[in-house]
Parts: sequence; C-alpha cells; structure tokens
Amino acid sequence: MALNNLKAEIARSKYVTQKDIADLLKMTLSNVNKKINEFVPFTTDEIKMIRNEFFPDQSLDYLLESDGDVPTQRELLHNYAEAIGNALTKDGTEPDAEADDIVKLFHDCADVAPIGN
Repeated sequence: MALNNLKAEIARSKYVTQKDIADLLKMTLSNVNKKINEFVPFTTDEIKMIRNEFFPDQSLDYLLESDGDVPTQRELLHNYAEAIGNALTKDGTEPDAEADDIVKLFHDCADVAPIGN
C-alpha cells in the first residue's frame, strides 16, 4: 500500500524530501511516511498543501493514485494509534508517560477489537 506517484515525484525531485513535507505539514517524519504508505490518510488540506508547495504541475488525482493494497481494519487501528502518539508530540517534545499510556490503550483496543480481518 502506497501512494506510488507521490513517492516517485519525491524521488525524482532533487529538492523535495519527506522531511520537507513533514516540515510543511508540521508533523513528524514518521507520520508523513505512514500517510505516504497509506497507513493513515492525508487530509484534503494536507495533500493540497503538498501539491501547491512542491508539485504544482501535478493533479491531485495523480498524486493520490494508490497501488491498491488496502490495510486490514486492525492495521488501520494500530496506525491510527501511532498517529495519535505523533500528534501528542507534534511539537517535537519527547512523549510523556501519559501520552504513552494513551497510545498503548489504543493499541490494546486494536488488538482485541472484534473485526473480521
């Protein structure tokens, strides 16, 4: 699962890195990587910011084209738990025990959630 066209545009560019995108979106590099690999979806505003700043000649449809692999519901829940942890430490500070407890709680819920896949 990945946004292969977005990955390819980043790779072709001599000036754009995933770190640049993370800085633009004010999020961690790990979270951007999860979004590019479709573990966590980009918001409409986020993908528009990326396109407008770095790839103005590309269409949103092109940048968002997926390779078609779809994560399981359980994988999505675990990835959302990680995104929550990243959001809690968005300002670059180290996670505190309370943030770790929240993320662990979400992971525990994902592990026992009654889902089919």
